Amino acid sequence: MILIRYSEIGLKGKNRKLFENKLISNIKDCFKKNLVHFDSIKRISGRFLIITDKECEQLKNVFGISSFSYVQITDNDIESIKNLVKPLLPKIKKSKSFAINTQRGNKNLKLTSPQVNQEIGQYVVDNTKTKVDIKNAEFTVGIELIDQAYIFTEKIRGYGGLPLGIEGKVYALIEDTNSLLAAWLMMKRGCSLIPIAYEEN
Repeated sequence: MILIRYSEIGLKGKNRKLFENKLISNIKDCFKKNLVHFDSIKRISGRFLIITDKECEQLKNVFGISSFSYVQITDNDIESIKNLVKPLLPKIKKSKSFAINTQRGNKNLKLTSPQVNQEIGQYVVDNTKTKVDIKNAEFTVGIELIDQAYIFTEKIRGYGGLPLGIEGKVYALIEDTNSLLAAWLMMKRGCSLIPIAYEEN
């Protein structure tokens, strides 16, 4: 399963659904072009959850995505989270240091981020003797608490910005590297690009 995060789209107020739908359309197009099958795309509190049995690294090139992670899901309680962290213990044990990084997206939960960090961190220390290093950990376990607990070990950065095509089409005169950069930045702002160039005689 893939957890998709976006940032700027979340600030769009009443138009937010329009931007989300465009991003979903672009994500589906990315999967289609890369021959990756998926079962569903679900909205969950400022995130998208994609049910698929294959990885798709090309998602990092989809404008509008700030980051994504391959996740496992369990219930929002300490024991369930420990059960998913347990298979990671051998890798953590081989590392010089580790950290638990918890974000609580659902503020109605009794569990707090510091509480999860402390209890899961202590569980890892008890079973691996690996030291904790919050700032420069060699191995980080990420936990997001939303409708359920989402566990991951990597956050893959995307370009962010707005979904491609949400702001219509623009023509871009491509002459040099500066014009290429300008074209790329317009794409990041949601513009579909029509590149043009002069033919030299």
